[in-house]
Amino acid sequence: MNQSSNETKITASIVVRVIANGGKFLGDDISGAVITIHNAQTGELLASGNTRGGSGDIYNIMILPIARTQTIPDNGASLFETTIVASDNLPIQLRVSAIGPGAGLQSKATVSTTQWIVPGLKDPAGNAITWNCLLELPGLLVQVMEPPTHWNIATIPQTIDITANVAMMCGCPIDDSEVTDGSNKFLNPWPVADFMVGCNILCNGELVTEIPLQFDPGDGPGRYCGSWTMTIPGFYTGSVYAYQLSTGNTGTANVSFFNQPSA
Repeated sequence: MNQSSNETKITASIVVRVIANGGKFLGDDISGAVITIHNAQTGELLASGNTRGGSGDIYNIMILPIARTQTIPDNGASLFETTIVASDNLPIQLRVSAIGPGAGLQSKATVSTTQWIVPGLKDPAGNAITWNCLLELPGLLVQVMEPPTHWNIATIPQTIDITANVAMMCGCPIDDSEVTDGSNKFLNPWPVADFMVGCNILCNGELVTEIPLQFDPGDGPGRYCGSWTMTIPGFYTGSVYAYQLSTGNTGTANVSFFNQPSA
């Protein structure tokens, strides 16, 4: 039955968090994720916004063992919280979607799920239930640092240095360093050996060669480098890819460069 304007509205509180596959939560340091919540039956947009907050506790999330029945620790983890107003207390099927990370749009991924909620439902103590939704975002953040895109190369042959930054979708770094959270010391949970990084060179859409990119510990975490020499004029694309062996996470980013022969 519909309620009159004088009656108390039936509401349901929704909390959405987004966690990187094999990583931490998408926090403010990576500009979070954009959340949209639709009525899955009608398509009506019910709420939208950004997750806000931190990426969570690295030791609790990545080092301590967690049973399948346990909740991933989310102390300090970013979230999007909203209230759905319902016309009655019938269940509503939501479609909850996330797009991110906000600071790496070329590597962005989308994940969504459907979830039922029952507006007005209370727990045994009489408290209104908050409906939690956790979305796991696959992929890797890949950014081409070198060469600059749309580089017009005046003369050939030309050696082209290729440098890429690779990270988890939460922004967490790839390296073999020792980490401390102030109380515990442990190896970084995203070791170099777990990642393959390379660059496919294409000319006018045809594959020319594949260049392996090697981790460069002197250039900071997640930096991969290689080089290739252009000897033939044309329009080129450098398609950098990264693959995580343990999870299957994959990310790519493209850069263009060219040499046009004189008329």
